[in-house]
Amino acid sequence: MTVPQLDPLIRDTAWALHDQISDQIRRNITSGAWPQNYKLHAESDLAEELDVSRGTVRRALRTLIDEGLLRQIQGRGTFVAAGELQQDFSNPLRSMAEELQAQRIDFTTALVSAERVAVPAGVAGLLELSPGTPTWKLVRVRSNADGEPIMVLENWISTAALPELDEGAVLGKGLFRHLEEDAGMRITLGRRIVGATAPTPQLSELLRVPAGEPLLHVEQTTYTRGDRPVEYSNVWMPPSRIRLTSLVRRS
Repeated sequence: MTVPQLDPLIRDTAWALHDQISDQIRRNITSGAWPQNYKLHAESDLAEELDVSRGTVRRALRTLIDEGLLRQIQGRGTFVAAGELQQDFSNPLRSMAEELQAQRIDFTTALVSAERVAVPAGVAGLLELSPGTPTWKLVRVRSNADGEPIMVLENWISTAALPELDEGAVLGKGLFRHLEEDAGMRITLGRRIVGATAPTPQLSELLRVPAGEPLLHVEQTTYTRGDRPVEYSNVWMPPSRIRLTSLVRRS
């Protein structure tokens, strides 16, 4: 695919050179001319192409990184940021897969583990189960179109509510659709808590992030009719790869 490059800068103007550069790049991104995950030329190459200092290029790129339009990966370069996951927390409950699909963000999902385990006390309380009750524990990694991990999902489901877990169905259609279409559940409500956390060694490995990089953390308890909790989940996301935004309306 051929993508447009940057035009020569205007020299006889009060418009700062770094602002001209960031404006051109911004227009290329917002118009779709530079697609998600497009790799920009190296800072030194951009400086030579535009006849400016590397400091000027670096300042222009920093502006767009702060705006969430670009991201930098140490040792790999600067890229157009991958999809921003927009979630309206006050409106219809969707799974992460359904949100990505609705916003046409390409992704793949890999199963890390699916096992029947005794529910730990903390999760038991949220699912209104006795500690030690058999539950399904499901761990998956979701990646963007370039194969870069964007989230790890951990789900806990009571085996009383779901006697058999179909791993193929979960990967093929998503967990919520599996619960509703194959297990006959009617999901009605979800309670979400959004925070930040440091990655465990396993999360660092699965998400390919440094040990000290903070992660977005979304906890959710999902309910069926009668406000009966049937599923509890943790989702961890590197904010350098995917961001959560929310539309809020003033009544």
